[in-house]
Amino acid sequence: MQIVTLIRNERERIVEVVSQDGVTVDSVANIRALKCAKVALTPGIQNAFAFAWQNPEANKILITRCITDITTSGGAAATMNVGVVANAAATAADIFNGVLLDSAVVKDNLFVAAIGQGGVPKVDENGGTKPYITGKILGNTANALVGNIYIFYTEI
Repeated sequence: MQIVTLIRNERERIVEVVSQDGVTVDSVANIRALKCAKVALTPGIQNAFAFAWQNPEANKILITRCITDITTSGGAAATMNVGVVANAAATAADIFNGVLLDSAVVKDNLFVAAIGQGGVPKVDENGGTKPYITGKILGNTANALVGNIYIFYTEI
């Protein structure tokens, strides 16, 4: 096993590649970084959208994780579905299905049984067929909602 340390410049993080094939710096092409988009959640009535985020990249991306950080409860029995969709007015539940908005709590789509869908969804490039991730308020109004969703992704 060999560990190769890659440094693009003094400002970028060090990337280490572990390989049994003798990878060298010259043989590693186009290492893409993990990025995180912080998106504010907007309060609203039932069936309103708490957020709509469009992929800012010119390439398709893989969503590696989504974390909701609810700092102020939205309202009793309010939930949110989060998913990859074609436009800012569409909804899906392939990232979160019914994540609770009724208490101050942090939820991770990879670790919330029956709510976090897990997996690694693909989002089309900006201008593609499905370039959005939206969060639709369901179950009840979430007029007092305060928080953010953190969308971790990498370009492919």
